Amino acid sequence: MSTVLAGLPVGIGALLGAWIGQVSPAVLSVCLGFAAGAMMYVVSDELIPEAHFCAHGEYPTIGLVVGVVLGILLILIL
Repeated sequence: MSTVLAGLPVGIGALLGAWIGQVSPAVLSVCLGFAAGAMMYVVSDELIPEAHFCAHGEYPTIGLVVGVVLGILLILIL
């Protein structure tokens, strides 16, 4: 039961986002921009510092750079 309650806001948000995104391409672009900004905030505020805390040295930085380059390459290829 608690899993359903924890996932309910996600489902409602997805339906609301799909409905708002159908208004126009400009609104869809703004919605996707907000989503990308939220993900960048989570990555920069939570994941990167945690990676540096767990693995000392240059490994987290190398992983970050390789991930960004790989993401850019995938965008260019696809």
